[in-house]
Amino acid sequence: MSYTASWEVGSSHTVTFQPPAGYNALTVNLSVTDTELTCTGCATTPPAPYVSISGYTLTAHLKEVGPVPTSFTAWIESKGGTAGLRNNGTAIGEIIDGYYGLAPVGFTVTGANVGAAIDAYYGIG
Repeated sequence: MSYTASWEVGSSHTVTFQPPAGYNALTVNLSVTDTELTCTGCATTPPAPYVSISGYTLTAHLKEVGPVPTSFTAWIESKGGTAGLRNNGTAIGEIIDGYYGLAPVGFTVTGANVGAAIDAYYGIG
């Protein structure tokens, strides 16, 4: 995956790298000066996800998430079962994004899937 952009010196930007299935997205906050490109709050060393910067070139090193689940049951298992969904806002955001088609999750997410995930988040059921 490659992304090229041109920005003015003295500007700041939030960039989200939307990866192919099997990798987590990465959002970075960039600042452009007349001498460098900097990333605020970014991990810059392994393990992934992290970024490396050379001059004005930023390379995003995305985290592989393993096999992409092909069903809601497999998705739950990939999160550590229903116990792994308990208070896991990131997972709930992921399933909601999948429902609205904003991010690939590997299967078609239904409203019932979202409801079941939210129940598990609260420890219901």
